Amino acid sequence: MTPSRPEADPGRQARDLRVALEGLARALASGEPAAVLDHEPVLRAALSHSLASAPLAATARATAREDLAAAIRALAHCRAIGAATTALVDATLDTLGRTAGYDRHGAGASAPPRARDLLARV
Repeated sequence: MTPSRPEADPGRQARDLRVALEGLARALASGEPAAVLDHEPVLRAALSHSLASAPLAATARATAREDLAAAIRALAHCRAIGAATTALVDATLDTLGRTAGYDRHGAGASAPPRARDLLARV
């Protein structure tokens, strides 16, 4: 006999996702790569369970809705930090006449800009 799986709790799952994304945003904002890497298992655990479609009581539904809205805000915060970091790295590499080896999707990066196209003063 296989052990029964615990019943999914959508409210807890929404809360876990919110907490994981808020923690990732703090790790990204810290500027410490180790903090981001240390947070990966927390995020993986939160994402490993899809949100259940079981009905929720009205109070639990309101709380889950708030947690999901907070998770969306935390994800937007992570994206903003990532975009700012990418812009900073790209600007630094452009100034050095170099380019990253890959872009955010893992594809090869475009060629570095020609010096005459770089509109910056140093």
